[in-house]
Amino acid sequence: MEADEDVLEGEDMRTSIAQPTQTDAGFAHVSARVHLQGVWRLPDCGGAADVVFVFADAGEVELVSPTGQTRLRERELFVTPAGRWSSLLVRAGGRIVVGQMTRACAGDELVRMAGADSLVPTAAGAMSGLVAHVLRGLVMEGPATAISERAASHISGLLTLTIAEHHVHSGGRAGVTLFDEACAYIELNLSDSGLGQDRVAAALNVSTRTLARAFRQQGSTVSTWIRESRLERCRAELTDDRMRDVAVSRIGARWGLPDPSHFSHMFKARFGISPRALRAQQLDEELLSVPA
Repeated sequence: MEADEDVLEGEDMRTSIAQPTQTDAGFAHVSARVHLQGVWRLPDCGGAADVVFVFADAGEVELVSPTGQTRLRERELFVTPAGRWSSLLVRAGGRIVVGQMTRACAGDELVRMAGADSLVPTAAGAMSGLVAHVLRGLVMEGPATAISERAASHISGLLTLTIAEHHVHSGGRAGVTLFDEACAYIELNLSDSGLGQDRVAAALNVSTRTLARAFRQQGSTVSTWIRESRLERCRAELTDDRMRDVAVSRIGARWGLPDPSHFSHMFKARFGISPRALRAQQLDEELLSVPA
């Protein structure tokens, strides 16, 4: 990655940034990189529509933008839109995990939280500790590692729940609503065929009436949100070349729809085409796109 020597005026960083050390891990929907001592540009692959996360695994890091700077202490997690912060300064002994994910992977809830520049200490809270462990693991597997869309969505869900958990325990949500928390919980549990309003309400320690009201204010219901989320995930996998050898019924079951007939009926009602027909259509389009 290209170094930025203009971040700190009056401090010569040429020696420290001459040969910075880093390791990469690339993924279908999430990418992560470790930065050691040096000055680095932050990801700006898709503008504000992509989410960037910065985790201070060791030491401190300063994030710099044209309008100012902010500092992360050790074991703090920072989630922000790509492009808002231009670069970061990692001091000697620092180890920083920087990652990004597409808007489609992040989901509307995490994108909304990132817009508020969410800062979370990961030293406290079970969910925070889990996220810290996952982020370290992303860059330990090496560049050959690839994860499925489902796994990428779990990472997004973990980040969302981490921010929500922190704001709840710190006495303020800072833009994180009950609807946000519910959507994050649903995202992590879509594969559970028993997922429903009662279970979501119990997990968030609220009444079903309160939960229903939160979704009604967004023009939806819990059951509708769960159904739509499952069907969208199924559609994505049905058109994914990597899932071509996975049976249609298996894809439905992976996302909490184990009854093939019921899955096919709901899918066609939603998209106007059956799951099998969509897959066949995708294959036909690929064949037509191959040069003769």
